[in-house]
Parts: sequence; structure tokens; C-alpha cells
Amino acid sequence: MKAIQIPAWLIALAGLVLIFVVLERLYHAKVPVEVFGIKLNQPAVTVPGLKLRVTQPISANTNQTKSLGLKQDQGFCYLTEIAGELKGSRESVKVYVDNGVWVLQVSTGSGSGVYATAQCIEYSAK
Repeated sequence: MKAIQIPAWLIALAGLVLIFVVLERLYHAKVPVEVFGIKLNQPAVTVPGLKLRVTQPISANTNQTKSLGLKQDQGFCYLTEIAGELKGSRESVKVYVDNGVWVLQVSTGSGSGVYATAQCIEYSAK
């Protein structure tokens, strides 16, 4: 039997995805979750001197680019869901900053039905 080698970057990526999934589940939990005195599953949480707000998820389908409506200096955005036929190196899903605004982009080559969702955490000074 041939051994399968998994690249270290793929293991690290899987760990990050797991962390985001856990945080997403905590955010939507019915039971209050508190870490270091910060309530994580509230639409608006308060950290001394900083106000955080989790935005509504925004989805994009095959070959779509959508603005996430948040400026780079107002917070950060991340992927919360990826689905569909990812068949090769030409399919991609990414969240990035374009002209100072966070954007969600879904691109496909031979795959179809690719779908992604992103969410942002907006911060502002009190």
C-alpha cells in the first residue's frame, strides 16, 4: 500500500478552518459563551476601548465577485463556507482587499456550482 503524504500547509489550513467553524458555531449558540470576559456569541461585543460587530454572511456563486461592504481599516473578513465541484487548479474561492474594500470572489474553470460565504468582523473605537 502506498503511503499518502499530506503537505504541512494543508494541515495548517484544515486547522484554521476548524477554528473558524467552532467560532461560527459558538456565535450562533443559544447559550452565552464567554472567553476572557468577552461574550462571543453576541451580534455586538465590547472589548475595553474597542467595539466589535459581526456582519451578516454574504454569499457568492460560480464566477461572481461581491463586495463585502467593509473597508480594510474598519475590520477583517473571512470565509465561512465553501461548497461545490472543485475539480482542479482553476477553481478558487477567496476573500481579499480590492481598492481598500473587502471582496468575496468565486472563480471556476471546469467545475460548476461553486459556492462560498464570507463574514466580517467590524471594529471601531468607543
